[in-house]
Amino acid sequence: LEAAENFIEEYLGKENSTRIYPGISPHAIYTCSMETLREIADFARRHRILIHTHISETKTENTDCMARLGMTPTEAMLDAGIFDSHVLAAHCVHMTDHDWEIFRAHNAAVSYNPVSNLKLCSGIMDLGKALEKGVCVSIGTDGPQSNNSLDLLRDLKTGSLIQKNHREDPTFFPAEQAIRMATIEGARALGLKDEIGSLKQGKKADIIALDLNAPEMVPAHPENPENLYSLIVYAASGRDVTDVFVDGEHLLKNCVPVRIDTGSLYKEAKTASDFMIRAAGF
Repeated sequence: LEAAENFIEEYLGKENSTRIYPGISPHAIYTCSMETLREIADFARRHRILIHTHISETKTENTDCMARLGMTPTEAMLDAGIFDSHVLAAHCVHMTDHDWEIFRAHNAAVSYNPVSNLKLCSGIMDLGKALEKGVCVSIGTDGPQSNNSLDLLRDLKTGSLIQKNHREDPTFFPAEQAIRMATIEGARALGLKDEIGSLKQGKKADIIALDLNAPEMVPAHPENPENLYSLIVYAASGRDVTDVFVDGEHLLKNCVPVRIDTGSLYKEAKTASDFMIRAAGF
């Protein structure tokens, strides 16, 4: 906790020059004590920063929390004061109506991680219920141990399709709404809707370009916005991204990273992987 506080205090207020927006991230109710959560809640209140945590990812998490504290993970986080700050919670698969009401009342946001939830058999988040309650939902990937590709566009497709199947309604969550979940709703989830998330004068120029000549993107019919929404959600993947701008800086140009020596990076990754495999005894 001390290390996290030192990092936050070093970078807080320097976002425009560093692009680092410091927040604090207690992992979950089953890895942090209530005492730790209360300390974090107090620190976040004083510094007015984002709290990112994991809530109700699995049934076991809920069952154990009820047995230990007599509350759901959301209720326990509320009791610890976590919801006094802006909260972005990953997963939220096994939520009660009261849990969703807590999220609504405190303007808390969700990071929906469909591929991770499928790989770990955690369940399917009730997106319809979250939206009915007016809760902000963004799209996320979770980490590489539970989502090997970390491809936000592929996850957007998977996340949309399993919700349609879950509701038994092919018209549920149309492509345009899915695009919003990956853009402006993501900005809202981070508490940055006035800075990023849409292409508007005065906002930071965060832009990606997609290759409309890729086989899966042809024919694009760019004159039809609805068709473009469908292409992005149901056909595109990260491999179709040709250019990336962050705050106006060109970071990926014609599919080539501008700042990164990929050859050296891949060698470092292989070296680290070999070390971990040996250390694990494989």
